[in-house]
Amino acid sequence: MPFEIDKGDTYEWVVALGEPDKRASKSESFTAVFRRLSQPRIDEINEAIRQRMIAAQAGEPVEGMIDDMQLADEVLAGWSGITSGGQPVEFSEGLKAELLSRASFAAFVVQAWNESILSGRKKTSRTSQGLS
Repeated sequence: MPFEIDKGDTYEWVVALGEPDKRASKSESFTAVFRRLSQPRIDEINEAIRQRMIAAQAGEPVEGMIDDMQLADEVLAGWSGITSGGQPVEFSEGLKAELLSRASFAAFVVQAWNESILSGRKKTSRTSQGLS
């Protein structure tokens, strides 16, 4: 398969959600539309996350440092497969903000975004035998 340079500004990836439901966890999912970020921006985000983890482990304040809500807000550009009363819910910035404020929603979005970024790296990671 040839490498296509012009893939657009976004791509789709499934987000798996573990929602609590009647004392158990109910598995749900939707398809996120993620923004394609530049590698320098991904590197900035990774460094900001690393700095937040270091500060948190040292018991230092982390206010103002990147968190799941900020990162999810930056990368989530749309969705499909989200419903209300069985009817599809169209993407809007207002509804995105509401969903990101729900417990764990932003964390699940960030986890899926990380998986989408890392999936390509796993397929082409270097091993002692060369590329795998």
